[in-house]
Amino acid sequence: MFKDEECSIVCICKMISAYTKAVKIITYFIFSPSRQPDSLKPTLDRIIANIVESLSGEDKNFYEREFKFFEDVTSISGKLKPYIGKKTEEKKAKIDEEMKKIVVDVGVYLPSNPEGIVVDIDYKSGKPLQSHAKVRYDRR
Repeated sequence: MFKDEECSIVCICKMISAYTKAVKIITYFIFSPSRQPDSLKPTLDRIIANIVESLSGEDKNFYEREFKFFEDVTSISGKLKPYIGKKTEEKKAKIDEEMKKIVVDVGVYLPSNPEGIVVDIDYKSGKPLQSHAKVRYDRR
């Protein structure tokens, strides 16, 4: 890597870090794991590492709480894979079981509405959805 390129990456990291403190949704676009191989991934991984390393105090605490909450919500689909082909009631029971484990921490949000703060979850609202490609569920 060239020295100028390293300086550019550091400058970009500082800019993104400052910007993400003001605009929450940017963090989801930057930090969300890619589902497809991407030639930019190694560069983005370095940027992510620099941003996360630069966080401290309340910012780091928020980052950890927010991404734990988001992971807890989104990981339910993966936990339903063994239930493909099983009865809807069994899937619903598993969704309810997994949703009960989710803790709504102060100030967390979902990327679909970063200005809206999650204050509670209807833990019985999850329902299995039909899909050929993924195991999906709906929640409120």
